[in-house]
Amino acid sequence: MSDVKTSSNSKIIVCFTGFSKSDIEALSQIVGGLGCVYESSLTTRTTHLVCATTNSSKYACAQRAGIICVTREWLDVSEAEGHPVPEVTPFFVPPLYGCIICPTGLTKAERAVAEHDVVSLGGSFSGDKDEPIDVDGHKIYYRGHRILVEIIKDLLANKGLDKATHVLLVGDSAGGMASYFHADEIGSMLPKNTIFKVAPFSGIFLDLPNVEGQIFWRDLMKSAFERQNCSKSVNDKCVKAQAAGEEYKCFLGQYAMEYIETPLFVINSRSDLIGILCIVFGAPLIGTTSEGAGNCTAIPGSLECFSTLQCTHEQFEDMEWYASNFSHIIENKTILHKNGNGLYEYSCYSHADEPASYWSNLVVQNVTLRDAVSKWFFSTNESASMHTYKDCITHDSFYCNPTCIPPVPPTPPSNSSSTSSSTSSPSTSSSHSSPSTSSVTPTSSSTTPTPSSTTPTPSTSSSSGMVLYPMVTLISAALVMFSNW
Repeated sequence: MSDVKTSSNSKIIVCFTGFSKSDIEALSQIVGGLGCVYESSLTTRTTHLVCATTNSSKYACAQRAGIICVTREWLDVSEAEGHPVPEVTPFFVPPLYGCIICPTGLTKAERAVAEHDVVSLGGSFSGDKDEPIDVDGHKIYYRGHRILVEIIKDLLANKGLDKATHVLLVGDSAGGMASYFHADEIGSMLPKNTIFKVAPFSGIFLDLPNVEGQIFWRDLMKSAFERQNCSKSVNDKCVKAQAAGEEYKCFLGQYAMEYIETPLFVINSRSDLIGILCIVFGAPLIGTTSEGAGNCTAIPGSLECFSTLQCTHEQFEDMEWYASNFSHIIENKTILHKNGNGLYEYSCYSHADEPASYWSNLVVQNVTLRDAVSKWFFSTNESASMHTYKDCITHDSFYCNPTCIPPVPPTPPSNSSSTSSSTSSPSTSSSHSSPSTSSVTPTSSSTTPTPSSTTPTPSTSSSSGMVLYPMVTLISAALVMFSNW
C-alpha cells in the first residue's frame, strides 16, 4: 500500500452531489489528503462527480459531459489505499442510485402495472452482480444487496441506529418482499440488546397461475432472481432448504417467511391488487427483450372490469379465488402460529396503502392497523392468536369492510389504438374452480367492524428509543426516525 501523493493526482478534480454540508466537509478533506482538488461547482474542469443520488442537475450535466460518476465507496477505498484507485465497476453509479420514485396521476390499474415492472426489474435489495448487463446499449447494475448493507452500516455509524432500543423494519410492496428476505440479516447487524421486529406491508405475491392456467409469475421471479445473482443475498436458511433449481422460491414472500427467525407481523390484503391484476388477470408478455416479463390485465375484459368497476360474476369469482387461496396458504403457515408473530389480513382491493391511507383508518375485528401493530410490537412473545386479525369475505363486490377505501373509477381512457384492444368482451370462463369453503380457513369476524374508540398506549416506557425504518419499494431506502411511536 502506498501513501505517496503524486503530482498527477492534482489533475483529478472532484465535485459532489446529493451530500449534506457536513458530509461534503469531511469528504473534501479526503480528496485533499489524496492530493486531488475539490471544487464545489461542476465545470468543464471536473473529472469526477461523487454521487449520493442521480436525482440532481449535476449528475445530469456530468452524464452529458462524459464526466466520471462514482459512489462514495470510490473515495473510501482510495483513502484506505492511500491513492486514487481505478474507477472500476463496483464504484459506478446505478441509474436510479439514491432515488425514491413515487408515481402520481395514475389509476390503480396503471400503478399496479408500473409497480409490477419495478418488481420485475428491481431486486428488493437482493441483487449482487459484479458485472452489468446490457439492455439496448445501456448498462444495468444489480447491486441492491450491497447498497442495503452499506445503508445499515451508515445508520449504525452515523445516524444513531446503534443507540436505538427498539427497531421495527417495515417495507411496502417490493420493499415488503425485501423485508422478508433480509430481516434476519439486518437484525444480526444490530446490537444484541436491541428489540428488533419486522412487519412487511403488501409483500406477498402468490405463486399461482392466471385464469387461463398459465404459470408465468413463478418464471418471472425465477428470471429476476437468477439474473441478479440473488442466491447469496436472500435468507441463507431458505436457500439451503430448497431443491436444486428451486432456490428462486426464496424470492417469494410466501416461501421466504417460513425461515424468518425475527418476530414477524404480516400485513397484507387477501385481495391484493397486484396479485389480481398481474397474476390472476396477467399473462406472459410476448415479444419483449425482458426475459420472463409479465403483462398485467392482459386477460380480455379485465382492464375494462377495473376501469369501469363493472365486473362480471365470473370475474369476481376469479378475484375471490385468489383471495381464498391467500387465506388458505398464508393462514396455515406454521411460522404465523409461532409465539411472538402475528397476521393482519384485510379484504380491501388495494395494494401498498397501509402506511398512508389505512394506517389509522383501516379496521379489522374492531382494531385499527395502527393499534394492532402497536399492540404486537410492544408485546413479549405472546401467543400468535392474540395478534391475528382476519377480515370479512367479499362476494360479487369490491369490498365488505366499510373502512376499506371504495374503488373509484378512473377517468375513461381516450379512444386510441392502445386502449381499443382492452375493451373486448369480459371473460366468461375460467380454469379456476370456485374454492371450497371447507378448504379455506373461515374468517372469525362476523360483525361489521367499527373503529376502536381508544388508542392503546405502548406497553413500555422506552418508546423514545424506537427507530422505524421503512424499506421502500425501489432502489434506495426512505429512512425516517421517530422519537415516539
